[in-house]
Amino acid sequence: MKKDAQMPKYGMRKLSIGFVSCLLGLTLVAGLVPSQAYASSKTELAKMTEVKEDKESFDHRVKEAKEALKKYMDTLDPAVLDNPAIHYENDQVKGQVKAAIQRAKDLLADDKIDQAKLEEMEKIPFKNVDGKKSGLFRDFTHKALVDFEVLGDRDQENPHNKKKYTALKDNKIWIKTNLKEAKKMGESDKVFLKLNYVKDQDYKDQKIDALSSSTPKYKKQELPLGDYSVKAVDQGYEITIHKLPEACKFIKPIVMVKLADKTYFENGDLVFASLEKSDQKAEKAKYEKYIYGYEDQSFRPEGKISRAEAASMIAHLAGLDLTDQSKANFKDTPSAWYNAAIHAMVKKDLMLADKDGNFRPNDPITRGEFARALAGIDKKSDKKAPFADIKGHEFEEAINQAYGNGHIVGYPDGSFKPNGQIQRAEAVTILNHYDGRIKDQKDLLKEAKDLKTFKDVKEGYWAYVQVVLAANSFK
Repeated sequence: MKKDAQMPKYGMRKLSIGFVSCLLGLTLVAGLVPSQAYASSKTELAKMTEVKEDKESFDHRVKEAKEALKKYMDTLDPAVLDNPAIHYENDQVKGQVKAAIQRAKDLLADDKIDQAKLEEMEKIPFKNVDGKKSGLFRDFTHKALVDFEVLGDRDQENPHNKKKYTALKDNKIWIKTNLKEAKKMGESDKVFLKLNYVKDQDYKDQKIDALSSSTPKYKKQELPLGDYSVKAVDQGYEITIHKLPEACKFIKPIVMVKLADKTYFENGDLVFASLEKSDQKAEKAKYEKYIYGYEDQSFRPEGKISRAEAASMIAHLAGLDLTDQSKANFKDTPSAWYNAAIHAMVKKDLMLADKDGNFRPNDPITRGEFARALAGIDKKSDKKAPFADIKGHEFEEAINQAYGNGHIVGYPDGSFKPNGQIQRAEAVTILNHYDGRIKDQKDLLKEAKDLKTFKDVKEGYWAYVQVVLAANSFK
């Protein structure tokens, strides 16, 4: 064999060195030295470790979010949404809440939670962080109110918002509501009433904002549970305060209906702890207002009037004695806000029980019954009404009297409909005429400033003037 044909003894080693040199050359071309290549590998490893740790942290956060959401949703009662005492701000809200409940359930069952879903889950339960409250269903509860009205004369004006409120009478507050089974706070955690109060100094510290009609945000404290009691009465609840806090300016009754943990539908109103004294002796009005409307600033002119409400209106307008606050002596009249009015009307023989001994305080009063209630305090008349549908009616004489005195005119078809339910606008029109409140709109503007009006009785409404006459006092 030829010598130059023989394979070099160290050929493989030379090839290895050459290969390494090639790689080294490529590394140098890339701008790296061996130590930098090692550092780059280390950085990649650190990044992989960081990604792993981030995933573990994310998984842990998802686990905590699901646990918190499940714990919260276990306290939520969907049946509360259909409580007739809860009034939503529009027809869509209830459906939106039910859809949110289903969405929460879907998130709990979802095993592929991403960042967006995680953040969605974390926003659902109630949270209170440094006094800042949040939560999806908490936001929904602010789009509804529990049926609630403090009864009484709204003749106490709060200068901080120019709104009229009632005043505490005999240490009692009457709440009208269709909410059932409410207790005092502490006796129930699902449906309850509680009392807050505002001290006189905290009231004085509040800046006056006459441009706002909302309730001022006074500093409030809870009235001790042992200092008041709550009793269910007809059409609502009676709250009796056994011990009034010193230097108390307002009491605020609040009704609460639990939807979920720390999440409530609610409503409330201020009540002056005592009658406000005017700095100057006011000139007595010739005509005192006798209607106040509802808390939402409506009058509901085409709504019905209960027999108890009619008794109250007529008794106040006629100046009857309203000092007897004891329970009315009828089978169906538990002690309630209407006690004094019923006593006054029965004493004057203006309203009576039916043949079964029931007064029926919550039944809508008929047009015939309304004429009968007014007849006993109205002047006599011998005129005969031309209404064909009153002949032989039990209240024919009272209807004739009301017609003769010009209080009623009947319907265009020549009927009176004595058994029909009288509307609120019709009732004030009759009572205004009885009381001599005969004015037009120009007269109203001349004689009264800051007229009380209602959002559902516009100037073009047929009984606008009559409603305003009944809702304002005139000299």
